[in-house]
Amino acid sequence: VIGLSVALELALKNYKVKVISKSLKEATSWVAGGMLAPFSEGLRGEFLKLCRKSLSLYGEYLKRVEEVSKSRVEFRRGIYRVLDREQEELLREYLKEGVEFERLRLKDLDVVLYKQEGSVNSKELMLALIKALKRLKVEFVKDRVRLEGREVVGFRGRYYCELFVFCLGAWSRRYLKVPAFPQKGQIVELSPLKDLDRVIYSEGAYLIPRKSSFLIGATTETEGRFDRAKTLKKILELLNNAKKVLPEVENLELRKVEVGFRPKTPDLLPIFDLEDNLVFLTGHYRNGILLAPVSAKFVLDLLEGKGLEDYKIYSLKRFG
Repeated sequence: VIGLSVALELALKNYKVKVISKSLKEATSWVAGGMLAPFSEGLRGEFLKLCRKSLSLYGEYLKRVEEVSKSRVEFRRGIYRVLDREQEELLREYLKEGVEFERLRLKDLDVVLYKQEGSVNSKELMLALIKALKRLKVEFVKDRVRLEGREVVGFRGRYYCELFVFCLGAWSRRYLKVPAFPQKGQIVELSPLKDLDRVIYSEGAYLIPRKSSFLIGATTETEGRFDRAKTLKKILELLNNAKKVLPEVENLELRKVEVGFRPKTPDLLPIFDLEDNLVFLTGHYRNGILLAPVSAKFVLDLLEGKGLEDYKIYSLKRFG
């Protein structure tokens, strides 16, 4: 989602853009829960500011995607966060920072409704981005590229352009000297649940209603390797956590289990960096869908010579 969003925003500014990918189907974004949830996630400090900035850009970003692609992307405003001790402490901080929320009683649960948050159907978003780029005549090339010094090389030969933007997600460390590595997660798809209008986010599971399905996510498992096994132990743990929140999920039809790989860094923060004409955008971990608009804005700001002070803490230099 990061690479495609960057490509779209550049193409809309009339830059000549080419998308090079080994396989678009492998992107973790296809199996993401699609939550735009900086407050439910309990984020703080400078990273919370970055996520709030991206959240504020989301409405116009989705509007552009839909207008160019001529398709609709399912979006639901607001997230119910199950209250626990940590969330109670955070509410006091968020109140001072102007976060909109409301305490509610929902299905025997004490929850807080974060009104500025939301969820997007990540599969529909990915399809719409690809469709939009094709309508803009952006060229897609199937290749696997790597860096040789400052040269970008693939099986088709060497590539030359004014600016390369590397958005390799969990695969970053395989091709670049960048400390972003995979962390496995499993997500379960069930038949739809009709009487839930928004995501319920709890510590043990998040429950995601969609028009034609219902998702329960997501496990946090193997780190550092691409383990695609669908393990019953972790799935049962996830389903039991979901059942504690919403008992009626046990009556839904099990459709499938999918595996994805979050791009994780040692400090759990993303990487936004520029070296010569190479841009590195990776390590978005649990917030890739949310951070798509601000990641694209970072590249546009680079090209337009705008100040990048807000991104300095996400530089590769922090790793030495």
